Amino acid sequence: MAGEARAAGPHVVDLGPGGGRAGGRIVATGTPEQIAAHPDSFTGRYLTRAPARP
Repeated sequence: MAGEARAAGPHVVDLGPGGGRAGGRIVATGTPEQIAAHPDSFTGRYLTRAPARP
């Protein structure tokens, strides 16, 4: 369900590249499809595996 909610948004801002001290910068912004295609985005990798919305 969480993957569906994230994938449903019209615009995503991916912060990272990790959590805590490893994060804090913008890795990618755009539609879920643009984030999924971004090579440095951990969120994009998740979105490519998220279930499709009915």
